[in-house]
Amino acid sequence: MTRPEFLEAVLLIVEAHSGSVTSGMRSRARNTAVGGHPRSRHLTGYALDVVLDVMDDTHITAFIDALRGVGALGINEGDHVHVQPLGPWGRPT
Repeated sequence: MTRPEFLEAVLLIVEAHSGSVTSGMRSRARNTAVGGHPRSRHLTGYALDVVLDVMDDTHITAFIDALRGVGALGINEGDHVHVQPLGPWGRPT
C-alpha cells in the first residue's frame, strides 16, 4: 500500500467514525520528544494517531474493524488509536 493510498483510506474511515487525527508524520526530534519508538512509522508518514469523538469500547472496536477492512491496523492506546498499515499475513508493517 502506498502512503497516499494508506492516508486516503484511513482518513475516510476517520471521518466516517467522527474522529480526529492528532499525530501524523513526525520529525525525529518531535518523535523523541513525545516518547515515540526510534523506528516509529510516524517518521515515514505511515502512521496516524486518532481520537474518536466517543472513545468507548463499542466505537473503538467498530473503528478498528473498519481499518482492518482496508488493510490497516488499529491499536487502542487508551487515549488514542494508533493506525498503521498491515503487511502480509495481517502483521504490522
